[in-house]
Amino acid sequence: MLTRVVVLMCLVAASSAAPQSFYGHRSVPQRSLHENFPSKSFSRPTLDDIEFRLYTRESRNDPDRLITGNLTLLEGSKFKGHLPLVVVTHGFSETADDSEWMNATKNALLDKTDTNVILTQWQELANGLRYDIAARNTFYVGIALADLLEFLENNTEGFNGSRVHLVGFSLGAQVSGVAGHKYPGVARITGLDPAGPLFEDGNPESRLDASDADLVDAIHTNAGYLLTGHFGYNDPVGHLDFYVNGGSSQYGCPPFIWDSIVEIITLSPGDIDACSHGRAHEYFLESILASEPTLGFQCSDYEKFEVGECFDTPRAAMGYNVTRDAKGVFYVDTQGEAPFFSRHVEVNLTIGEGESTYHGELTFHTVLPGRETKEVVMFSGWPSLHPGDLHKTTLTIPSRTTMDEVPFDVVFHKNYLLPLSPNHLNVESIVAVDTYTEQEYCLASKKVLQTGTTYSLKATLGSC
Repeated sequence: MLTRVVVLMCLVAASSAAPQSFYGHRSVPQRSLHENFPSKSFSRPTLDDIEFRLYTRESRNDPDRLITGNLTLLEGSKFKGHLPLVVVTHGFSETADDSEWMNATKNALLDKTDTNVILTQWQELANGLRYDIAARNTFYVGIALADLLEFLENNTEGFNGSRVHLVGFSLGAQVSGVAGHKYPGVARITGLDPAGPLFEDGNPESRLDASDADLVDAIHTNAGYLLTGHFGYNDPVGHLDFYVNGGSSQYGCPPFIWDSIVEIITLSPGDIDACSHGRAHEYFLESILASEPTLGFQCSDYEKFEVGECFDTPRAAMGYNVTRDAKGVFYVDTQGEAPFFSRHVEVNLTIGEGESTYHGELTFHTVLPGRETKEVVMFSGWPSLHPGDLHKTTLTIPSRTTMDEVPFDVVFHKNYLLPLSPNHLNVESIVAVDTYTEQEYCLASKKVLQTGTTYSLKATLGSC
């Protein structure tokens, strides 16, 4: 297993040049995009390796194929230039033929509004023995998509870039970035956990960045570096970057470092679309379907967000109905299983009188029958706790759920390495704020928490 990992690292190292080095810093003429392709071991890409499949409300199960330069196909299709266009592009080792997430996204978009939806099929260029070749092919596919958009604008009344929304997952996000760069004026690009390996130091022309569209938003779910088992781009790429559950790994997903790295070599689609990485397109799909948005909060880092220090900062809706006038890095937490979207709860606990100092750990747990929920540590172990001290943390409840519907368990464990420390914690108050409605609730007032005992708290509207 380790040998395979080393092989992948060698491939990445050997291919560290930016993907545009395949084609140079130029706009490559159509049907000659494979010029200067350096590998003799793999087939050169051609436009025959790419399909653009058009779906509309009249043809959601029977797509029209669009080919740049083919007016007969365009005129015989159901494309409507006065309607918006959403182009969805898959990632490495995927196919549009039987992609559940692409099909579900297409249907959700068509249910949401009367629009044109194109699914980009580039399976032959995204699937193979080497990720590095697929990564470099994103530049080729991006130029092909840009050519198609220009062809539609030149031959369809009412159509231009202001109607275009490009949505790409993993390598598909990098395809979308190239397309936006080569076809200026795209209204929006949404990057769903943009691929990281081989793009970390790449020229912005060969990857997604904020200059590729009027609005670029990204959902990061597996951000990091390949050496640590992450497939997503680590740094912000757009006008709005949402780091979900910290952006590195997703709540409810199994640990996945070495096994998934091995699968990227053996090309198992199930694990390339690994749990945390693939959550990005699940979140985007849910954002189309949801009646209530999930809000991200601008914050300098995830640790500060988790201890409740960023609820007075700008906020933005994530996904399809993104807050368009917001800018910056936003953090958002989710539930561990679908439906994922959550409301964030700011919890404020004030230490009560009675003892001069307390030492111990306090944990909260949202009780949702039938669903896995995570334990949140408000404070732990060694710091001294004094009467009047205010401590904060962040909890989540499912979207469209009110605070008084959800009980919260709280447990205090004294630090037994400090035997003189009290066996209890006096609490002056525990106040919770539903950050979606801004309503304040009282969870507890003047309560004594005995060590090791679980207390179930019920929210009551109003202050304590």
